[in-house]
Amino acid sequence: MKSINLRTILAAGVSFFSATSVWAHGDMLTERYQIWGAASLTGYSNSVVAKNEYWRIPGLLMGGEALPISSGVQLDDAYLGGFTRLSDQASVSAKLGIHGGGDGHAATPALMQLQYAYQLPQYDLTLDAGLLEAQFSPIATHHASFALFSEAALMADAFWGRGYHDKGARLKWQPSSHWKFGLEYWNGEAFPATSGEKGGARDVFVQYQVTLQDWWLHAGSYVHQSKAFQRGDARYTTGHTHGTVFSPLPDDVRFSGDSDLIGLSLGMRTPSFSGMRVKVDYEVASLKAKGSVFDSTRSMDYEANHLGHYLTSSVEYDQHQLSYRYERISLENTLTGTSATILGDSANLVSSDSPIRQTIQWHWQVSDGFAWRVAMTQDQSLPEKSQRYSVGLVWKETFLSGR
Repeated sequence: MKSINLRTILAAGVSFFSATSVWAHGDMLTERYQIWGAASLTGYSNSVVAKNEYWRIPGLLMGGEALPISSGVQLDDAYLGGFTRLSDQASVSAKLGIHGGGDGHAATPALMQLQYAYQLPQYDLTLDAGLLEAQFSPIATHHASFALFSEAALMADAFWGRGYHDKGARLKWQPSSHWKFGLEYWNGEAFPATSGEKGGARDVFVQYQVTLQDWWLHAGSYVHQSKAFQRGDARYTTGHTHGTVFSPLPDDVRFSGDSDLIGLSLGMRTPSFSGMRVKVDYEVASLKAKGSVFDSTRSMDYEANHLGHYLTSSVEYDQHQLSYRYERISLENTLTGTSATILGDSANLVSSDSPIRQTIQWHWQVSDGFAWRVAMTQDQSLPEKSQRYSVGLVWKETFLSGR
């Protein structure tokens, strides 16, 4: 599968149709102000790894907020957010979030978004600035309270550290209700980049959506480039452990270099047939990284060529939704240098396996504000294959709004 020319696929896909689920949020606010809340609570039958054990998928350099699922009942996340219009063209939105966990993890509130938006309707332009959430990919930033599944996409954990939010600026041009073009510039605090003079990230994306006789089609493509300087795995350091104490990593392995991502997303919603509707979403992304991996005494040259797939299909009937998700990442690492054998093993980069995960879920929307979801997951992302079950409750509420 590595022989596939992804750039050719992107060009063909964009010329046909594009867009992402970002449209569900909308760019033009119809209300003057709003305050809302949301939360996701889930009970898991098994943990991804043993208690206080590091979660590292063989063959990947991981980071960001990609922490493992723990057995027992846990708060996936909770949010309090809102926005207000400052004028006909300007608005401010903010979101305070809590990412919880099992095994007695202490949840810590954090500011997830503080965004200033200014619209120039005469030019079909919108400028966003501040603490932003990425819009280049539908799955780059995971919120269990708003996502179909409580668990983040495997590709999001592997390529973007689960939650891509960073200080930056975004320029969007939306010449029609179908097309959207975007440019995002990031400070570099979000994985896989680092901040500072030798870090930073940027991306460009194009999205398109169309409705044809009750068929809804969308697709999107993006190119994301990031630079990292001495990037380590900070998931288990102070401020990221959510209260759990871990022993130090066996080696402080770091990465310096460039990472390039090219992705394509496609989606379809069918008309209602006898009360049933079918939904399909697919995303493929190619990650190429090149640089050096090193610890305090050794270093090696590192090249990665990974290809990730994400496919979700669902059948909706009334307030019920039955979904199947298939995820796979093909990993290819090239390690060279006199320390490559030893350091490659220490950095967990020696692997010939392709992580695979499959999930079946039933989702019941009890009311506008509450929903249940029951899922079974077969996880082959680690050498030891596992299976887990989950039962979760999702809540959403608008406290205050006005025009």
